[in-house]
Amino acid sequence: MIVKGITDYNQIETGAVGKLSRNMAEELSLMIGPSRNTILHVTSRSLDLTRFINRTIQEGRNIQEGREEKFPIPFLENLLGDTPLHESLSDSFGDQATAEYYLKELLVDMPFDHHGRAICDIIHKCIERAPIITSSYIDNRFMSTK
Repeated sequence: MIVKGITDYNQIETGAVGKLSRNMAEELSLMIGPSRNTILHVTSRSLDLTRFINRTIQEGRNIQEGREEKFPIPFLENLLGDTPLHESLSDSFGDQATAEYYLKELLVDMPFDHHGRAICDIIHKCIERAPIITSSYIDNRFMSTK
């Protein structure tokens, strides 16, 4: 059993999970499955599932008031060296809309060393496929020093 009521990742991939609580979604996001895949690897083929997981985890947080930060959903490489962004840009089973969501919504506000090293080898492909979104992502990730 992965978390209460979810026995394998296929239940997530097929959408049979139903409504997850925030705590269950956070717990799922911290788990590393076979081949070092995370929940985002599993949902990278579906924008709706990726959005659902992220919104479930982030909903109810006081982000706008500055009292609480976004929950940093792990964005890791699997055993093949692929992050969820790599998989969403895959020619064979990727989903362009999910890749754009990662760059516009999910990754842009994550902590400094959250995912940069893991995706540096795929940025060129992001620029080819979604130049405006990638440019915006890069602009938002720049940090100035004193």
